[in-house]
Amino acid sequence: MTGNPALCRAMDKRSQRRALFGRIRALSKEEKAEHSARIRALLEDHPAISPENTILAFLPLKSEPDLTPLCFPDSTGRTTRWGFARIDGDGHLSFLLAESVADCLRSDFGILEPDPR
Repeated sequence: MTGNPALCRAMDKRSQRRALFGRIRALSKEEKAEHSARIRALLEDHPAISPENTILAFLPLKSEPDLTPLCFPDSTGRTTRWGFARIDGDGHLSFLLAESVADCLRSDFGILEPDPR
């Protein structure tokens, strides 16, 4: 390609992103669950996942890997604290601790966020 190198990279990134989202949309519900489980398995042994740490994260959109089983304590006894993103009515980003998906609500945009109460 000729011309502005930054523009060429941006156009290439845009086309790559479009192709990637097309592949994600083509996955079945079962395939998405399988890929999410693989990602969680890789993350479970990461040294950051420990009782001494608080991990800040975003709860997943439908097109993103579902890490929630890793985030919330269950019979495995994990004790890492997880803070999840929430955007208030003024557009301010904050992170709130949540102990289960039941502590979260769907925003006006359908995004799962911690309940501020």
